[in-house]
Amino acid sequence: MKISHRCPKCQHHRLLEIPQVNDRSGKQDTDKPMFLVSTPERQGKLSAMMCRRCGYTEFYVHNPASVQPAGRRVIEVNGPEPGEPFR
Repeated sequence: MKISHRCPKCQHHRLLEIPQVNDRSGKQDTDKPMFLVSTPERQGKLSAMMCRRCGYTEFYVHNPASVQPAGRRVIEVNGPEPGEPFR
């Protein structure tokens, strides 16, 4: 969606970009940027694209290299190399 500017579900061309996805937490009820992994350290600040017709939404990580495998919280899954058949 971010590159094609088309919804992959309904092919609509009118989208909304949300540059910073916020998380409301704590007693102060303040908006704070949402991260893919928030503890023990914040990794993967999120943005989003949303289709105006069907509501389909995709999240994007600002800096994907900043997110590292971390036990059960973040698990790396490796698919086949390009050109290799899926087994």
